[in-house]
Amino acid sequence: MGRNALLLKNTFIISVGKVCTQLITYLLLPLYTSVLSTSEYGTIDLLFTYILLISPVVTVQMEASIFRFLIDARGNEREIARVITNCVTCAVCPTLAFSAGFLCFAPLLGFEYTGAFVLGVIANSMLSIALQIARGLGDNISYAIGSAISGILTVSLNVLFVIVWSSGVAGMLYSTAIAQLMGLSYILIRDKIFKYIDFSLVCRRLIKEMANYSLPLILNGLSWWIISASDRTIVSLFLGTQANGILAVAAKLSAIVANVFAIFNLSWTESVALHIKDKDRDRYISDITRQCFNLFGACGITLIMGCAVFFKYMVDERFSAAFPLIPLLVIGGIINVVQTLYGIIYIGLKNTKQVSRTAFIAAIINFVVNLALIKFIGLYAAAVSTICSMLYLAIYRYMDINHIMDIRLSPKDIFVMIGMYILFMSLYLINYPMLNIVGLLLSILFCVTWNKKMINSLILILKKRYLRS
Repeated sequence: MGRNALLLKNTFIISVGKVCTQLITYLLLPLYTSVLSTSEYGTIDLLFTYILLISPVVTVQMEASIFRFLIDARGNEREIARVITNCVTCAVCPTLAFSAGFLCFAPLLGFEYTGAFVLGVIANSMLSIALQIARGLGDNISYAIGSAISGILTVSLNVLFVIVWSSGVAGMLYSTAIAQLMGLSYILIRDKIFKYIDFSLVCRRLIKEMANYSLPLILNGLSWWIISASDRTIVSLFLGTQANGILAVAAKLSAIVANVFAIFNLSWTESVALHIKDKDRDRYISDITRQCFNLFGACGITLIMGCAVFFKYMVDERFSAAFPLIPLLVIGGIINVVQTLYGIIYIGLKNTKQVSRTAFIAAIINFVVNLALIKFIGLYAAAVSTICSMLYLAIYRYMDINHIMDIRLSPKDIFVMIGMYILFMSLYLINYPMLNIVGLLLSILFCVTWNKKMINSLILILKKRYLRS
């Protein structure tokens, strides 16, 4: 199977589990925002942000390491067992140590959701490792189904705990953790992961090698904590949890395109790792990078106009202050797509130190800009700081990678995209119903025509696969 066909196949398999789940979540957003207060929604968003960013730290980022090392071990059962055993040894112990410590000391600090929070960290950490083992083994179907089980049960149990039983913040934490543990159980059983664990294979040399890869990513994880969680924390401290609830809704809607890219990113990361040593790697990676920039950049414009049309149907009127934030957050998300495309190349080269260095500087930029502007422009500070930090990452990584490889974007594409964003953001801010509908139709037309060549290539690949079968 060709590289592009394999990439398309893996993306499709992974998206089956991810897209359906996220679609249900967005469809339930009107229900969540009608049942929960802005303060409750802001608190939930903040706690989940902490869980998502603490988990990779307590696992020593071994989930990233195990995926990368399993790719190189494919076809060698003993080597697979060595990688999984040493990863589990390194990841489980610090996770349990953190959990025990948090259970002891959090109540002393008056933390209200100790048990639910700890369970959330454990469930998220163990599921992340299991998912990356599935990907590393090349079992993307297991990854997709495990993700789907976790996601669908999360939504279902959220409805049961929060809406039916009215258990609020704690209920959402517990229901999400239970759903993740069910997804974890599926992967453990399907891929028979326990058969690979043999503590006689614990190897200091391999642990050191994996740690050299993963430890720099802890700084990367902390940096993204600053970029993501500091926005929520600063907003909560200066403007209150109600304001953070507004930001959370705006961020959720504006992240739709970024979430779709994240699905593609999973299969693309694998492709880069597999083909990083190919003779034509520069041309191959450069072509996909340019196509992704054009596709997701154009989809971001469509998202902005889609929000203009459907916002009032998606969100309760108490959250209407989120509306003007969305375009800026979409821009930040699209720039994030660009920097991620170049960051993936570091992963393929196993240069995680550079990933962490650049992310740490971006985190400082985000924190300083947010803190400096929060008193003057309020919630907009979070969006502006995100744009500034992502822009630094995109520019620096673009320049740095092109010292190693020739992976360039077209200046013409960049200028066209900037012009289109200015045009459609103007329509969005005018916010006249008929103009919004016309703008949405025009944005869809632009997205299709701008990516016509790539769409035709995808259709050709699908035809070949269909005719062959």
